[in-house]
Amino acid sequence: MKCLLLLATLILASETHGQTTPTVSERFAQWLTPENCATSNPDALYIKHLKADGFSWDSEQARDNFHQAYAVVLAARTDQRYPEAAKFRSPLLDAFKQTFEFIRSANGNTSTAHQMSRLPAEVEWMISRGFESKFDNGVSGEYTFDDIRQLARIYQRSQSRFTVGTDLSELEARILEPALDHLKTAEDSMSKDAVTYFRAKLVSMIAQYIGR
Repeated sequence: MKCLLLLATLILASETHGQTTPTVSERFAQWLTPENCATSNPDALYIKHLKADGFSWDSEQARDNFHQAYAVVLAARTDQRYPEAAKFRSPLLDAFKQTFEFIRSANGNTSTAHQMSRLPAEVEWMISRGFESKFDNGVSGEYTFDDIRQLARIYQRSQSRFTVGTDLSELEARILEPALDHLKTAEDSMSKDAVTYFRAKLVSMIAQYIGR
């Protein structure tokens, strides 16, 4: 726990706008408490923080730093309450990262690096809310890996106008299948309800990009 909080402190003290800004770091520390992180997703908490401070220091780098520290603080809280989270966190995050890489590649790399750097915070929020809700996300039934593959293929076809002349024939085998392998590894340490919950979250992440 102490090591994680030290890491969060180092992240919060990182450079923003090219200069060290301890005032911003101190403000981040006030907002990034375990309880705040556990009750607000990272984007909502960041916007709330910005509004309180008048948007004077907003930047992509500041948002990245905020999300990175958020993930560390919330993971520490979750592990204290639900130690089993540590058994599947790493492969689950890899599954989401690989899936996002598939999305990024399928749309011609139009997604930014900032989105990838903020993904750990989003996944940590999913993990926290999953345990708090006993992995009830209101979804009836369970998505299969084939469902995920089919949705990914639909997404890839929907983005074909951005990748004219690019050979993406191996994209599924090269990126999506490893993502599903990571997901399977994570699921080996999950309850059945958790499996259903996180598959639905992965499907939701792909679906939100269709039509963009």
